[in-house]
Amino acid sequence: MPEQPDDFYVGYKPQASPGVRTWVRKVVIGLFCLAIVVPVLLASSQSEFSNAMFEFGTIKEFEGRLRTEPYPVLDVEESGSIVPHLLVEFGKHGGRAELGDLDDQRVRLSGQLIYRDKQRMVELTDEAPQGLGARLADAGRAERSLGRHALSGEILDSKCYLGVMKPGRGKPHRDCATRCISGGVPPMFVVTDRDGKQLHLLLTGVADQPIGSELLQLVAEPVMVEGEVVARDGLWYLRAAATDFRRISDTGGDPD
Repeated sequence: MPEQPDDFYVGYKPQASPGVRTWVRKVVIGLFCLAIVVPVLLASSQSEFSNAMFEFGTIKEFEGRLRTEPYPVLDVEESGSIVPHLLVEFGKHGGRAELGDLDDQRVRLSGQLIYRDKQRMVELTDEAPQGLGARLADAGRAERSLGRHALSGEILDSKCYLGVMKPGRGKPHRDCATRCISGGVPPMFVVTDRDGKQLHLLLTGVADQPIGSELLQLVAEPVMVEGEVVARDGLWYLRAAATDFRRISDTGGDPD
């Protein structure tokens, strides 16, 4: 029986051997299929981006009643309803200290809108807010307490989360969130239930005072806390002492 020649590629021949041609064909087809399938699998495994938005470069005027405590908020009337707009400054800074002189007044200010779902925030321009009249009578600042609850979630900065950054949460965003909260951006506690629905609570101390720098070591960590949940002026708050927050890994608790 004649000896079969070795099936290998010889560069100076006009064609490769049948075996080499078949092998190359299979490899090329396989790589082509992978080039199609892998991007589809990677894309399908990614979480969807939220509808959070930052209208960067679009300066608008806003008019409404200013409330400065515990965090600056402008109550803007829209379609017959009052919509609270949290106020922050450019970069990693909270609302201006001089806004306190305009507390409970009707004011006009300009800025760039930040929003996520029904939540609103305005990044103020350098233009000073304009008071439009005398201090308004206190409308009562309707507050409804939902009692004390033990909750698990994540501490993050409201500015990035509401639209300036995407996703604006998690460990990759920790350094940015820490600097924002250090600069006075209101800290937010995001709680996710088993159905994926989220509750966003602004964090304050037990005396309803601003809080933030005391929590920097817990930013972007899964944490548990027991505190009072309060609904006020269209916003949700969680009142708790900084010492009430615990990493879930430290407590052995279940994040769900």
